[in-house]
Formats: sequence, C-alpha cells, structure tokens
Amino acid sequence: MRPGARLARGARAAARALLVAGTAACTAYRPVGGAPGAAVGPGRMEQARLVLWSGRRVEVRDLSVRGDSLVGFRGRGYDIVHAAFHVRDVARVERGEPSPGRTAAFAAALAAGAAVAYVVVEGSRVLGDPDY
Repeated sequence: MRPGARLARGARAAARALLVAGTAACTAYRPVGGAPGAAVGPGRMEQARLVLWSGRRVEVRDLSVRGDSLVGFRGRGYDIVHAAFHVRDVARVERGEPSPGRTAAFAAALAAGAAVAYVVVEGSRVLGDPDY
C-alpha cells in the first residue's frame, strides 16, 4: 500500500464523521413557552429537546402529545427507539431550529479540515516518492 493511501482513507473517514456530527451542530434549540403539553400543541414537533426536572436533556424527533405523555423517537440511524415522557417529568420543551450562524461556522471548519487533510496527504505522497 502506498504511504499516502492509508492516510487518504483516514482523512475520508474523518471527513464523513465530521459531516455526520455537523448535522447536530447546525441546530439551535429555543425554549417554547407554556406547560410542556401545551408547548407541543395538537400537531407534531419535528425536532425537540426535553429538559427534565432532573436536569437531563433528551433530544426527541416527531414529538407529540398522547394523553398525559410526550412521545417521540430518540436515537440515530439504526438505533431509533420509541420514547415517552410523562408531562410531570418535563421542566420545559425546546424546539430545534436550523441555525445559519452555526451552519456557516461548521462549513468553514469543514473546509479548513479538508484543506489540512489535502496538505497532509499530498505531503506524504511527495515525501514517500523515491523519485522526488
């Protein structure tokens, strides 16, 4: 295997991991006023974070009210599970919204990381070339 090939594969894996992590980094959560059940309303809240009275924060997708509980889905990828929280256990509901500032900062960091990865890969290729 070429000296730079393993490094290039690692750089691609790191870029993929950053891209996946960036989807969460581009979201800002804003508190929704009112009691937890009333804050969600009659429909669904696509992306939400519940702040429990214990202080724990739980991210939930497709949040809705069913009886005396807030229900939705937690997790990512293949690890999605159904979740339900009694309204008495929830201190507040926060709505997830796209954040232009965070998205721009993440894009800039991703571009800088790609530039560094390119320099490292090209440098290792040139330094590993016996004819250089």
